Amino acid sequence: MKTKLSLCLITLSLLVSCGNSEKNNDITLQDLQNIEGNEVIKTENLNQYQDSIALLSNDIEALKNNQLAKHQWIISLNKKKDSINAILTQVQQSLNQVNTNKINPGIEGVNTKLAELKGERENKQEKLELQNKEVALAEKKIGLLDEEKTVYDAQHKALWAKGAAPEEFKEVDSLLNGINSKISEQAKRVKKLKSDITDVGEQIQSIDIQRNSLSGKIRNNYTAKQIFDEYSKDEQVRLKSQLTIIEDELKLIIEEDASISNTLALQNSRKNIFENEHSNAEKMALENELSLKAERTALLNQEDQTQKNNKKSIALIIVGLLALIIGVFYLLGKMRKSRKTKIK
Repeated sequence: MKTKLSLCLITLSLLVSCGNSEKNNDITLQDLQNIEGNEVIKTENLNQYQDSIALLSNDIEALKNNQLAKHQWIISLNKKKDSINAILTQVQQSLNQVNTNKINPGIEGVNTKLAELKGERENKQEKLELQNKEVALAEKKIGLLDEEKTVYDAQHKALWAKGAAPEEFKEVDSLLNGINSKISEQAKRVKKLKSDITDVGEQIQSIDIQRNSLSGKIRNNYTAKQIFDEYSKDEQVRLKSQLTIIEDELKLIIEEDASISNTLALQNSRKNIFENEHSNAEKMALENELSLKAERTALLNQEDQTQKNNKKSIALIIVGLLALIIGVFYLLGKMRKSRKTKIK
């Protein structure tokens, strides 16, 4: 009975020891899972900062493009304003010339003015035709550059497909950057030329209005002074009306430009905050990563040591158990011999 009890106690001790080993392993595994979970959370936080910065960068880029368009429109409106003011000056000079010279009641002076307007229109028309040819040439260049870019794009994709090394992309990337720069330059040229064409077209329309106004007054048999007086008044009213429209539009666009500037300042400020927070988070993440690596190593070492200790304990228990079993068998054998001797 004693022998059996001893065996039970030893077996129970072995089971408890194994149970403690499993419990220690479970705690270590849980700690490792917690560490990995914390790393995942920190990575997600960093990704959120990067996403916010990317969204703000896109928003800022869109605002800058919008503001650039506003600035270009302001320049265009100011050019129109200068052009109208120049015409107003010419009209006033023509009227002053009539009053100063006190020309005869005939229409000789009016015809001279019509001839001037005709010559001016022809010059504008010639300029317009040249600009249209320049636009056509620039657009043709863009088409050729696009075809060339298609070839470089295909080469770039082929390098990606075969998994080329980064240095193999340098030449193709350089060619693509160069071609993109040329396309951008030609596109800006086309945009400016078309803006100039619009301005020249409006100037031609203004000249036509002046010529028609003078021609109509000649047919009404007005004197030169009457013609110039009415022409001057009509032109000043028309041109000043255009100036009012342009100035109102300029005021509106300048207000919109100021609003964009304020929004840009706000978005840039927000972006700077996110970038600083992202930078700080990255530093903390690096520090935490080093700390977590040390913790992980310590936990793994602890687990390894625990397993070694458990293995030693189990080995000792098994050795003890074997020794005990051998001892029991030895005693049993001795007891049997003793009984046999007594029987004899």
